[in-house]
Amino acid sequence: MLEKVRPQRGHKVPLDKLGTLRAVAKESVPYSDLVKWCATVFGKHFSKSELEEIGTFFGSPTGKKYTAVESEMKAELGAMTSKLIEERLRAALNRRGLETVE
Repeated sequence: MLEKVRPQRGHKVPLDKLGTLRAVAKESVPYSDLVKWCATVFGKHFSKSELEEIGTFFGSPTGKKYTAVESEMKAELGAMTSKLIEERLRAALNRRGLETVE
C-alpha cells in the first residue's frame, strides 16, 4: 500500500525509507484500530447479511479485480470529470456573457 501512496500523493519518500514509513504507519495507526473504526462505520450503514454479501463479493474474482483497479479507476474518473466539468462550466458561463478568470 505505501508503495502506491508515494506517487499518488506526490510524497518524495526515498524507496530505501519505505520500511521506516511502514513502521511509522503501523505505530501510528495499529491494525486493531483500523478494524474497530471500519466495524463501527460499516456496522452503522449495513446489516450483518449485507456485510456478508460484501465480503463474498470482495472474495470473488470480480471483487479482487475491483480492489486491484479501484485506485486507478478513481484517478482516471477524477482527471476526466474535473476537466470536463471545468470546460462545461466555462462554456455555460460564456454563453451567459460571463467571463471566467484564468
